[in-house]
Amino acid sequence: MKINKNYIMKGSNKRAKISIYGDVGMISGDIKKDLDSFGDVNEIHYQINSYGGYVSEGFTIADDIINTGAKLISEGMGIVASIAAYLLIIPDKNKGGEVWAHENTIIMFHNPSGGAWGEAKLLRAEADALEKIEDILINTIMKRIKGLTKEEVRQKVADTWYLTAKEAKALGLVDKVLEKIEVEEPKTDLKMIIPENFKRIAFTNNIHAEPKSANKGVDMPKCKCGKEIAEGQEMCFECAVKKEKEEAKAAEKNRIQNINVICRASNLSDEFINKLIDSGKTVEQCS
Repeated sequence: MKINKNYIMKGSNKRAKISIYGDVGMISGDIKKDLDSFGDVNEIHYQINSYGGYVSEGFTIADDIINTGAKLISEGMGIVASIAAYLLIIPDKNKGGEVWAHENTIIMFHNPSGGAWGEAKLLRAEADALEKIEDILINTIMKRIKGLTKEEVRQKVADTWYLTAKEAKALGLVDKVLEKIEVEEPKTDLKMIIPENFKRIAFTNNIHAEPKSANKGVDMPKCKCGKEIAEGQEMCFECAVKKEKEEAKAAEKNRIQNINVICRASNLSDEFINKLIDSGKTVEQCS
C-alpha cells in the first residue's frame, strides 16, 4: 500500500485502487511512480472526494492512468468538483470504462480560472490558454452527455454546474449510482441460556435475581421497570438480561454492516462475504 497525504494506493492481482481525498495538488509524479511499481495492471479503480486543484496535475494523472491501457472505474464520493470532476468522467465506455457515484455525491463543473501579470500580449495569451482548457473539459463532457447540445453544456459549465449523482446518471455522465447498503437484521440466534443457579449469583453490576428487603416496610430501590432491586444495583435481573441481548444484537448487526461495507468496497464476492458473516468473525480477525 502506498500512502500520500492526498491519496492512498494499493494493488494486487493486476488491479490497482487509488483513493484521492483532498486537493489535486502536486501528486501526479507520485501517483505515476506508485502505479508503475505495480507493473502491468488490467484495471484501475479510483475513488475521488475533492474540491479540485491544479488543471495540469489533473490532466497528467488522467493521461497516466489512460496510457496504462487498463479498464478504468472511477467512483465519486462526497464532493467532486472542478478538475476532480474531469477525472471522474474520463473512463471510456467503449473500452469498458465505468463511472460510479455514491447517491449523496455532488459533482460540479466550471470554467478554469487563472491569472497572469505583465503586458497586454501576455494577458491575452493567458486568456487564450484558459479557453483551450475549457474546450478540453467541454469535449470530455460531450463524450458522455446525452440530451444536451455542446452550446448548452458550455453555458451550464460557464454558470457553474452542480449535479447530484442521479442527475448526472440521467445525463449519461455517471453509469451507476451506488445506493446505501441496507443491512438485514442478523439471523444469528441470540437467545441466552442461563442456568437457574446462576440467577442466585451476582450477574452484572452485582445484580441478583430476587432481592429481598432486610426489613419489611422499608422502601427498596426500584428498577426502571418497577421491580424492587437490592441496594447498589442498577437494574433487575430480567432487565439486565434484556440489555445484554440488545447489546449482543447491536454488536452483531454492526459486525455484518462492517463486513458488507469493507468487502464490497474491495469488490469481494458475495460468496466470500456470506462465508465471513457465517463464520462469526470480523474483518479485522481475517486480516
